[in-house]
Amino acid sequence: MCMQEKVTLVFKLRDSSDPFVQKAKAPVRTGRKWSAEQAVDQAISQLKHQEIVGWLQPGRSGLGWGPAPKLWSKASKKERKELVVSEVTRMEDEMYKI
Repeated sequence: MCMQEKVTLVFKLRDSSDPFVQKAKAPVRTGRKWSAEQAVDQAISQLKHQEIVGWLQPGRSGLGWGPAPKLWSKASKKERKELVVSEVTRMEDEMYKI
């Protein structure tokens, strides 16, 4: 399994509508250097922080130019899962940049 699939699995287990699945806290097996649970926690906190700070306009384009970003508080369950997966992917790509 790749990282995105493991992050999706962790997020599905956490946000399940079944309370028994939420309380079970089934471990998702990963390697010793990377933990899916920690990556999801870090991505969620990063998304909430970005919502508080606000979104910066990249480049020289004016304010409001381009698509409006999805906010964590206004996203549905499916959109939240997509936001977390994309944030984990972005964090991992950023880690390998030199």
